[in-house]
Amino acid sequence: MSSAVLRGAPTISAAWRLVRLGEVSGIRQKQIKPNEGDTRPFVGLENMNSSGVLNGHGTSDESISNKTIFSEGDILYGKLRPNLRKVARASFDGVCSTDILAIHANGKLIGSFLNHLIRSARLHSHAMRGVTGTRMPRTSWTHLRSFRFLLPPLSEQRAIAAVLDSIDEAIERTDEVIAATECLRDALLQELLTRGIPGQHSEYREVPGLGTIPATWTPVRLGQVCDAPRYGASAPARPFDLSLPRYVRITDITDDGYLRRHDVRSADPKRVEGYELEAGDLLFARSGSVGRSYLYRYEDGPCVYAGYLIRFRAMPEVAYPRFLELWTRGSFYRKWVASMLRVGAQPNINATEYSSLPIALPPTSEQRAIAAILDGVDTSIEQTRKERSDLASAAASVADALLTGRVRVDQRKKKGHGSAGKG
Repeated sequence: MSSAVLRGAPTISAAWRLVRLGEVSGIRQKQIKPNEGDTRPFVGLENMNSSGVLNGHGTSDESISNKTIFSEGDILYGKLRPNLRKVARASFDGVCSTDILAIHANGKLIGSFLNHLIRSARLHSHAMRGVTGTRMPRTSWTHLRSFRFLLPPLSEQRAIAAVLDSIDEAIERTDEVIAATECLRDALLQELLTRGIPGQHSEYREVPGLGTIPATWTPVRLGQVCDAPRYGASAPARPFDLSLPRYVRITDITDDGYLRRHDVRSADPKRVEGYELEAGDLLFARSGSVGRSYLYRYEDGPCVYAGYLIRFRAMPEVAYPRFLELWTRGSFYRKWVASMLRVGAQPNINATEYSSLPIALPPTSEQRAIAAILDGVDTSIEQTRKERSDLASAAASVADALLTGRVRVDQRKKKGHGSAGKG
């Protein structure tokens, strides 16, 4: 983070001026048509997210509509569905969708300061007040340009941007750590599910349908190590009631096997009696998002499950539930699910088919050991995600304080560094 010293500012310097965004910035208006054959990098809304960094790009000839020409340093702002807060500073010259505004600074405003201003909570609130349309809500430059804010002198803009850039860099480094650890986890998962715990196995054998596995592991089918599977309740969902269990539906389960925290529902208790989940129960989606799985844990609170889910309950003397769930995260399981889907048919895997899922099953002690190793990595990832979330919250608070002048950068403590940050 920048070495700038922050101090409270009871009053705003007379050098700060109240201006409108349109007085100190503008938008690129030059466009090219699809048939002009431009090959510059193309940025669409799909290449933008709320982190302030572009997620790759395509080529302009992939778009069949007009494109807006932008320059390196411009702030790209997604005016379609502005609630998604898609904003990024361009690191190259290119063209973008006309659903994106390419905003550039003039001589009174530096690009890095403009970047943080456009991403600020205050500008977002202003943008949302000007949204029109319901199916395709959007804001406009006509509305955005009226946004009023306090503009500091150029030297203080640079100092403020340097502090906020340093926080962004810390967040980016944290994202890199998370991505690297997730890659490590995926590689480790694959190794543990096929080779076992390192150093514990010296002999392996070929098993039809499973490939090479440790000699001490047993090939089984999911149905052999679980009680008879059971389909979920057919009751409709209703608004969530704290006095009732949560009603778990396919759409409540994320791709990585957790419950979503929004759109939580309950069901008529008389119609879901007997469908209560117990710790270790494993749910599978039988249609729609076929193959999606979820392991119920007590910390998820009381839950019952809906009809398009199938419950498997492991026999504890032979199968550790967490290991069975980990098996559904591996590459073998993904390939198996793909092989079970019938071409031209509605995607569906029923209870009998799930029961036939091949599993290379270690002794229960090794199942638990494998789960413990991967749980340790997952804990590390979650801790880093928490740090990232804390950094993002701090960034929003610091940005609001600096951009409004409530807190000032003490440039006297930064001799030689007052102009830090990109211009």
